[in-house]
Amino acid sequence: MTGKANVKFVCRLYGKNKEETREIISSVREFSELNDYFDMPIKTYSSGMRGRLGFGLSLAFDFDYMLIDETLSTGDASFRHKAKAALRKKIENCHVLLVSHDMRTLSEICHAGILLHEGQMHYYEQIDDAIAHYEEINKKQGKT
Repeated sequence: MTGKANVKFVCRLYGKNKEETREIISSVREFSELNDYFDMPIKTYSSGMRGRLGFGLSLAFDFDYMLIDETLSTGDASFRHKAKAALRKKIENCHVLLVSHDMRTLSEICHAGILLHEGQMHYYEQIDDAIAHYEEINKKQGKT
């Protein structure tokens, strides 16, 4: 399917009418900045392009929870800035679970943190505590 066909398909899954679908297609096309690629098969997309399409599509729907895995690292600096701003706006109306190795992004967006290490999950009420533990682990492993 093309990017556009994929968006239409998801709209049908969520029961959107024709007008809502047109608005969502327009919104995703504009946000993703895929230009002519939006009408090309997704199998021709790079992983970054697929990330842009998926992130733009996820912004078009209202969820109680969103799971985002490293999508904010996609694209150039301008797109990353736009994606972070859109995510901040989305957080006003839903909960976001953000998976990332980008400590700066995590500290800017998240309040709490979960760190997975050696099969153990560690929960931190403050994101800065999770980041400090992550950096401590990496320092011990010689990764800093």
